[in-house]
Amino acid sequence: MSEHYVIPVSNHIMNNDNKYHVSLSFSGKDRAYVEAVASNLKQRGVKVFYDFYEQANLWGKNLYDHLTEIYLKKSYYVVMFISKHYKKNVWPNLERQAAQARAFTENKEYILPARFDDTEIPGMLGTVGYIDLNKTKSYELSDLICIKLQQEGIVEISNLLLQPYPGHVRWAPVDTGQPGINFLVNDSLPESFIPWFELEDEIRTKLLTQVIQVPEDYNLELNRV
Repeated sequence: MSEHYVIPVSNHIMNNDNKYHVSLSFSGKDRAYVEAVASNLKQRGVKVFYDFYEQANLWGKNLYDHLTEIYLKKSYYVVMFISKHYKKNVWPNLERQAAQARAFTENKEYILPARFDDTEIPGMLGTVGYIDLNKTKSYELSDLICIKLQQEGIVEISNLLLQPYPGHVRWAPVDTGQPGINFLVNDSLPESFIPWFELEDEIRTKLLTQVIQVPEDYNLELNRV
């Protein structure tokens, strides 16, 4: 874990409005990775639109109208998780079209592409810079999103740690649907979540010797991804 760096984000919001700092557009088939990104961003104080965090708010709404407004008007950035599944799914395509309509009116980047594969997406030019998710861990992508938000003055990053997290390790937070590890620095800094499937095989067992709050019924072998 020596290369694990974390950017805590302060609660000081430089743009005090009702926009999401970033909205995530993805296929449900790619949820495991995206959920880890959303969890990391939420723990750092970033206001992120991720469907599982909005279930009560979305309940009963006309989703066509509501999602169009989120991706067209209510976000500072949209991270588009591109894959073969993304192209085939109805809802991501609605989100994409709304985001592209907004991007057309902007004089700076609005859509931030992140690719699982080389699937061609309508309206996305090959010359647009993107992040290769096959080479980028979820916490690394969270770091990049935080840096982007800070560069645009949307949030203020209070501190950039240049040292990896020390010893304390905790199990996944309650609001995530997958097993993983939380790294803690101290009470004053946010935690950083890493899903189990991103941990290298050779360190999984070693980490378990430091873990606190492991569910009693958790079976290491059965729950490996």
